Amino acid sequence: SQTAPDWMKSLINPDWTKNPHVLLEGQSGSGKSVAARHIAFERMRLGHDVHVVDPHNPEKWGGAKQVFQGETAGPDASKFMMDLLKGRIKQQQDAGKTPVDFKPVTVVLSDFANMMKNTPSLQTEFAHILTEARKFKIAIVADTTALNQAESGLQGIDNVRRNLGQKAQFFAGSDADPQRRVRIASAGAVRANKSD
Repeated sequence: SQTAPDWMKSLINPDWTKNPHVLLEGQSGSGKSVAARHIAFERMRLGHDVHVVDPHNPEKWGGAKQVFQGETAGPDASKFMMDLLKGRIKQQQDAGKTPVDFKPVTVVLSDFANMMKNTPSLQTEFAHILTEARKFKIAIVADTTALNQAESGLQGIDNVRRNLGQKAQFFAGSDADPQRRVRIASAGAVRANKSD
């Protein structure tokens, strides 16, 4: 088994006291989908239930608890995430002041920008989930080719990018040295640059 590079370790093991959500942005072929799968498989190994929304490549997610696919992937995932969050909120309310030790759940949204554009209900529910989910050990990993909020289908949703706590940007290029592909862009953000 390969060891994850240092910059990816913070993306694999979320800090539930901070913002556990991850946004992977990059051009087609830059490695963001491979990174999303690596994060998902490592989180499975750590005991997370991993659910995946991938309308186009469901066969690449062996071991995931559930894979939403095809034309209904966005609406099905939207309903699943809201039901999961509501169920955990109710479970905590029923427990009163005793904290519930929820099993960690990761939801991977592949081709996130197109899903947001094609499923308006997902936009509203996604914004709600981003602000509430970490309290209930639900983390989102979203990958997208969109590099700005307008392209991602999130324009008009306040603070969405800020609520995606970890951001990694991938750039296509020919440099094969993995250490040169990575540089820290700012607090909470990572850049994986294949041509740097």
